[in-house]
Amino acid sequence: MIAGGESTGKSTLVQNLALAYNTNFLEEVGREVCEQAGCEETMVEADLEEILLRHKVKELEAVKHSNKVLFVDTDCLVTKFYSRFLLTDQAEIDRCSSLADAIAAINRYDLVLFLEPDVEFVQDGTRSEVIMEDRVKYSEQLREILRQSGVAFESIGGGTYLERFDRAKELIGERLGIYTQW
Repeated sequence: MIAGGESTGKSTLVQNLALAYNTNFLEEVGREVCEQAGCEETMVEADLEEILLRHKVKELEAVKHSNKVLFVDTDCLVTKFYSRFLLTDQAEIDRCSSLADAIAAINRYDLVLFLEPDVEFVQDGTRSEVIMEDRVKYSEQLREILRQSGVAFESIGGGTYLERFDRAKELIGERLGIYTQW
């Protein structure tokens, strides 16, 4: 699973890794739901709950069609971060957090990579200007949610996108014993 803040290269990395390892990947569901809602600022509790549930269902389906490994772009704990970032009603935040925690309890990832916010921020029309202004702060909040949930992760930062790709392949080889010539 690849985690990290907005515009850290998660989507590009999972796509490139899937190509390199001749397997498939799971796109983040959040982007699609966000676009349907209009933008992040107009998302409501039901949108976040939809992201949590649809993502897990798609993950369960995708793993059936994977070649030894599935690359997953974000997970429920990233959505938990967004529930805290976007919602203002504490009861709504608590319900989203509870659902995210329940899904996290059944998730089993062999390797979690956390992409640091040290590459150029690309505004694609769906990304938060607030997060863009203080990427390190929000990245640390997400990292803390992972830690609190007991998720061990490897941090990948610095360098170019190609160097991040190469580092991800090294970690996959070390941890999973799966190698690629790419």
